[in-house]
Amino acid sequence: MPRLLHYVAGVRLVVDPYDHRLWHFALHGKRYLLHDRGGSAALRTDDGSPLGTFHDWSRAIDTAREHAHAAATERIPVVTPGVVRPAS
Repeated sequence: MPRLLHYVAGVRLVVDPYDHRLWHFALHGKRYLLHDRGGSAALRTDDGSPLGTFHDWSRAIDTAREHAHAAATERIPVVTPGVVRPAS
């Protein structure tokens, strides 16, 4: 069975072979799902957290790019064992 591909904003979307309304793509090692609902599309991460509903697929791709960039550059504060945080 040939895979159905669609390119949006430079990103390759691959359709699910069993549900042709479900497309998936990967950005920066994270996988995203785009569920086509006729006039709109729902974007969510692979773990199921929703990222929004869009009428334009390129805006959904931009939102996924922002999400992937934020996840890749997230800074977690490091507290060393000897440092006591002041009480507020």
